[in-house]
Amino acid sequence: MNTTYPDKFRRRIVERWEALGVKFFLGDRGSLPQGDYTSITTEKGRTIKADLVVPTWGGRRNTAFLKSFDPTIVTAQENIRVLPTLQVPLSNGKTNVYAVGDVIDWPEQKQLAKIPSHVAVVVPNILASIEGKKAPKVYGGFMEAILLPAGPTAGVMYLPLLWGLVLGDWVSSLLKAKTLFVHKAQALTGYA
Repeated sequence: MNTTYPDKFRRRIVERWEALGVKFFLGDRGSLPQGDYTSITTEKGRTIKADLVVPTWGGRRNTAFLKSFDPTIVTAQENIRVLPTLQVPLSNGKTNVYAVGDVIDWPEQKQLAKIPSHVAVVVPNILASIEGKKAPKVYGGFMEAILLPAGPTAGVMYLPLLWGLVLGDWVSSLLKAKTLFVHKAQALTGYA
């Protein structure tokens, strides 16, 4: 969990998951051995035994191929440079290419829930471009809310409203924990 979210929310996550028997080893990371294993050793020398080890890494953007199109549009972090209109500033000066989603170089957390806000900017801008007009819409970002379910009846949610609301099990289970928003994701991506 990065610093986008306040300490009180991060503390609540730890408290909630520890109540479920989850152990946290903060400020350390594991290195995975080759082959089958039932434990890992951390960089600080701690051995953690487990029934199951599921290795995971953060997602990586698949944008390297765009460098052959225009090397100036891909950042060192593999994001696509965009203007506030979500137009891609091509090196030839044209702005008839748009980008949306977690690939854009925008200071926000990468979440599927932000796609409708991206689309609400890009569609009118493309339509205006077709008519020879200037792009009328500007992307202003989207609130950094997050909901982390801990099973079908538990979880923690953060809403950056008022003083920053941290909500618990009831809201989490009501909104997301039972379905994980699978139906919403399917509808949003055309798989419903």
